[in-house]
Formats: sequence, structure tokens, C-alpha cells
Amino acid sequence: FKKSNIEALGCIRMDKYIEKLNLGVTRQNNSKKIITFFSFSTNTGCHLAETPRISAFEKDRGLLKFFKNTHNEVIYFAKENPEIQVYIKTKWSQNWIDLILKNWKDFSGNLNFPKNCKVTAYEDPHKLIMLSDLVIGFNSTTLLEAGLREIPIIIPKFDEASDIYDAYFNFVEYEKSFIIVKDQSQFYSCIEKYLSKSFISDEIKNIRKKLFQQYVSSV
Repeated sequence: FKKSNIEALGCIRMDKYIEKLNLGVTRQNNSKKIITFFSFSTNTGCHLAETPRISAFEKDRGLLKFFKNTHNEVIYFAKENPEIQVYIKTKWSQNWIDLILKNWKDFSGNLNFPKNCKVTAYEDPHKLIMLSDLVIGFNSTTLLEAGLREIPIIIPKFDEASDIYDAYFNFVEYEKSFIIVKDQSQFYSCIEKYLSKSFISDEIKNIRKKLFQQYVSSV
């Protein structure tokens, strides 16, 4: 569509979240650093790239390698850093969590996730954002929501996301205020680096706020 007179005035489900942010962030137990990875399906953002459209968790099409490698890296980070709590938040549980576990088994030989890595479909995403010291995600509104927190946010973009489906993921707007990781070999070290770096400049805060207001809701 060309220009219209329609304007988004806000998103109702954001009201309580904004209220919590305005009250300030408090944590009951800050003994552990917390990472939240907002998971994605293998057809996210590229489901219309081919005909027929790509369904979630197909075996031969979509972000298969990217899904596998990002999740395995995050779980491996949890395994190597037991003093850190890691949450992997999926949108639903059926097939999704099973695939994450299968990929982890194939990668590591372990039959279970590390004790400090919780994969869940049921946690409140805003609660996780409020608790987190670092957020990771891909092509999700939760990244813009987390952007209102003064914490680092990592967006991985490699494998199919920067190869055969690259045209579907233009993150130029996000490069000045989010950390875009375009090389899998740097993903682990990037998590490690920014988990200990909590400072967010006023410039970054303002850019994130503008993105949130443009794509999600008025604050």
C-alpha cells in the first residue's frame, strides 16, 4: 500500500510491561547472570520464500542449519558456564522443543539439557526480559521490547539467514543499537563479551526507543 491515514497508537499488551519499566528493574536473586534466548521456528521470516510456502519445522527447507547452530551454541554456552542461568523461550512446545533437544543430542551426545538451561514455551516473555542481563533473538518483536531495557541484545545472522534467505532479513536499522553476529565462530565469544558489558549509551537507548515506537507501540 502507498501512504495511508492509518496510524498505530499502541499495543494493549505492552501497557503493564511499560509500567514495570517505569518502576525500575528489581530482581529477587541476582546471584546468577541470566540470558534469555527467544527461539524462532525454521520458517520464520522466510515462509513465503518458496512455493508452496515453507511450513514450520520442515525437514528440507527453511533455516535448518541456522536453527541448529544458534540453539546448540547457546546450550553449549550454558553447559560451559554453570553459574549462569539460560532460558530458551519458544512460542509453543509441540515439535519445537523436541527438535532443539534432538539437535543438542546429535551435537553433544547428551540426552538432556544442562541443568542451568531451561527450554520452555510457557514463561512470560516480559518477565524473562525484566530478569535478563542479556537477550538473544532473531526476527522477533521481543527484541524491540527487550530494547527498552538497558541491556545488550544480540541478533545472530548466519548460515541460511545470510545466504539463501538473506534478502528476507535486512537488519540495517538495527546495526547501530543491537549486536549483529554474522559469523557463527564469533557467536560464543560475543555472548561471553556482552554478558559482562551492561553499559548502554544514551544514543543507543534513543535509537531503540524510536524503533519500538515505530514498529510496536507508543510508550
